[in-house]
Amino acid sequence: MDRHPIMRKLMNIRQTRGAGFHWTVKEGADDPASKQLAQMDEWALKQMRGSHKTRKRMNSAIFEGISFERVFGEIRDYPLTDDEGNLTGQRIPIWVPTGSQHVDKRRMKQEKIKNENGEVVGVQWMQAGRHDGQFRPVEHPEWYLIHVCDDQEDAFGYGRGLRQAMYVPYFMLCKVDEEGLGGVERWARGILSAKLASNRRSSVANMNSSLISNTLNKLDKMRSRFALVMGKDDELNVLDGPGTGHQMIVNFRKMLIEDLHGLVLSGTLPFGAGQDKGTYGRAESERESSEDLMQADQEQTGETITDRLLGLMHRINKPVIEALGWGEAVPPEFKITPASKVDPKEEMEITRAMVDAGMDVHADEAYSKAGRTKPQNDDPIIKGRTAVADPFGGGAPFGGGNGFPFGKQDPKGQNGGAEEDEPDPDDGSDGEEDDQE
Repeated sequence: MDRHPIMRKLMNIRQTRGAGFHWTVKEGADDPASKQLAQMDEWALKQMRGSHKTRKRMNSAIFEGISFERVFGEIRDYPLTDDEGNLTGQRIPIWVPTGSQHVDKRRMKQEKIKNENGEVVGVQWMQAGRHDGQFRPVEHPEWYLIHVCDDQEDAFGYGRGLRQAMYVPYFMLCKVDEEGLGGVERWARGILSAKLASNRRSSVANMNSSLISNTLNKLDKMRSRFALVMGKDDELNVLDGPGTGHQMIVNFRKMLIEDLHGLVLSGTLPFGAGQDKGTYGRAESERESSEDLMQADQEQTGETITDRLLGLMHRINKPVIEALGWGEAVPPEFKITPASKVDPKEEMEITRAMVDAGMDVHADEAYSKAGRTKPQNDDPIIKGRTAVADPFGGGAPFGGGNGFPFGKQDPKGQNGGAEEDEPDPDDGSDGEEDDQE
């Protein structure tokens, strides 16, 4: 299943989205000790190389039911900070994770622990050696990130992945591809049609049925050599293959691919599996459903890292934590934060509206939202225009005046195109209104 390009694409999208790219360690409480502990845990996790690959491999449990990651670490000096986040200049040695290694689930199994009377008193993990294949007890199961998905009682702690549900449409898709490849050969070569006289003896000892069989064999040989040789009076035609069989293969294959997209990603239109049908509303609904599914994967991954990895760090670093007075701190949580998609054009409109409303905007944040960097003193810059107020109250987009973009001015003046009334020298007035009688 991993070798099929469509299956590999679906699993890769689900595992990558579930791993996330941005994460944080959220403090368990608002007291200084909990904040300090969360800050130390976040620093320690940043020492781990390939953390995204680790989370992505953990999410293979979505399809396998369970995954195993063996964690490695070492002692490093942590720079202490005060309650304000400023460095104190003091360093303390703590254990930090530095990497992990994936362990195939076929090398791991659970085995019952029995006492002398044969009674079951517990369960332990066993791991098979790479060279001899012999299962031995795992001495330190706390060093493993064990990620289980869809854990139910009948799964016996091994979880239940999506592979079981994916197998049926995957098997059908393989059969359709096989038939399609056979059809490609038939449709590309066309169909040979030869007319022979029926119910006629080709010779005394050779009936026409034998002649037909011999003709077929000769046609196969000639076709393999890309040449056809026939008699002057023979009739031979090359017919195009029927298109109905090809269309049936395409439609059935498309239906199976859409079913797999719906099963794995909870949607088809957002991922290009239904290009020729569907409404915008359906695409939005499927996108929201897919995002909810990915967020659930991220939450489950964060819970496993919180329980297994942060728990391991706290157990090993317990003497240091207690010595620093953080023994009563509430343990933090590992959270995967979804990446926010920023539209620079929309953010610029929001910034301009805030400025027009008289609100102060942080310059660095405005540059960041617009997708640009703030120029420094020696950087060459393109001088921005000064915005001119619009007499109609519409603002001055892009720094132009009178509502005209890109700095264009009204050719008829500054009053929205309306000329001011001037006194007519022939009416005998000096510009003042006549007194009403």
